[in-house]
Amino acid sequence: MGENRQELEQFLRIADVATELRKQREEVGKQLDDVQQKQEIKKKILATAKVTGEKLTDIDADVAINAYFSGLYSFKEPERTFSYKLAEMYVRRGWIWKHIIMPTTLVVAIASAIGGFATMGYKSHMRDLERKVETAVEQAYQKEKKQKVELEGLLSRHVAEIDAVAVNSQKKLLSADDFFNSYCPAESAKDTITRENFKDVEQKLNGVTATLSAVDEDIKRGKGILKLDSDLMQERKTLETLITQVRDEKPPTVLLDRAESAYSDGLLSLDKKQLPQALICQKQIEDVKRDANDYKMLPKKVEQLKNSIFAVAKEDKAKQQADSLYEEAQLCVKNVDVPKLSQAVSKLKDLDEVLNQEYTVSIVSKPNVKSGMDRYYTDEKGKRSSGYYLILEAKDASGKIIQRQIKNEEDGKVSTVQMWGERVPQSVYEKVKKDKMDNGRIDDGLVAKKAKGYIEETMIFKDDKRKILEKKGQITHW
Repeated sequence: MGENRQELEQFLRIADVATELRKQREEVGKQLDDVQQKQEIKKKILATAKVTGEKLTDIDADVAINAYFSGLYSFKEPERTFSYKLAEMYVRRGWIWKHIIMPTTLVVAIASAIGGFATMGYKSHMRDLERKVETAVEQAYQKEKKQKVELEGLLSRHVAEIDAVAVNSQKKLLSADDFFNSYCPAESAKDTITRENFKDVEQKLNGVTATLSAVDEDIKRGKGILKLDSDLMQERKTLETLITQVRDEKPPTVLLDRAESAYSDGLLSLDKKQLPQALICQKQIEDVKRDANDYKMLPKKVEQLKNSIFAVAKEDKAKQQADSLYEEAQLCVKNVDVPKLSQAVSKLKDLDEVLNQEYTVSIVSKPNVKSGMDRYYTDEKGKRSSGYYLILEAKDASGKIIQRQIKNEEDGKVSTVQMWGERVPQSVYEKVKKDKMDNGRIDDGLVAKKAKGYIEETMIFKDDKRKILEKKGQITHW
């Protein structure tokens, strides 16, 4: 394309020369001496004209060539004046439109659009900021309105301490009233806050907000005073009710004195508005009330348990233990020591339950459950020991497992368990092991029986020498 354009430009120049030299056709011939050279140039001119579509005859080509070589007319390239530039731009108008005007127009259009969007965005942003301030002012107004109602409510209680707080808060709100009268008349800030003043209003609102927060704290403090007064009044009624109930029970003097002392301390705390201390005194009176009630009931319970124990006991050990607990309980009754009296009653109850139990103790014989183990351990005194244990459990006549309280010889702790380990000689351990390996179950697994009226079970399991097994120690976990 570049080569064709150059040839076209060369052709146009020659064509201009041809037009001008038609007028001087007579003088062309004497200037052309080399016929061969003229013929070659003529071929090129005609070929170029054919490519560009220009209708050029042989005569036109000859005239142009003769004029070119004659020297009668020397072509001078036009000066690059403003008119020339305009003509050149017209000739190249297609290329200029495609590569210069269209891109430039597009850039200008895009820039104009961006500028328009930016202007619209800025205006929208400013409207949002303005509306935000309007909303904040309206919300602050509603808050102040609510505060005024709450302050009136506090003043209606006619409590001197609260009145001082409420009146001070009302004074604080006077400055806020001026602000709201200017920028939120009729509960709306839409017409009074504009794009020109919203920033100034926002700064003023910060001060108003601080005032409203301070009033909130005053209202909170006032409500706190009211609640404390209400709680103190209720606590006074509670103390009066409790002491009346204790007095009506007519407990022993020692208990009544405790209650009266706690009541007096409670009233003193209420006068000083010390509610936590008054609550402690309330708890003390409640304890006396419970002790007074227990003191009435427990001595009767002691007599019932003693009679039940002696009715079922079949060994002197059980009767002696019952007598000891009974004497302990009677001493507590005499000293009005209700907590220790309650403990003595609990022990008598446990003894009564044990004496009424009937069960058997057997070696555990279950799938995937150990029946025995050998174990190394460090006892509670730090001594390293080893032992062999059979895993036992207790069942009543219906086959229900009985929970037992067992003391662990390794740490000295008593636990309530369904299974425990009984320490036995190695020979007994090997005997049981052989029994289970024989057919997968223990045929001779009965270890002890617990009969009604006895504290402990009777050992019946015999070792390899046909001697009754003796208890040596137990474990509760392994």
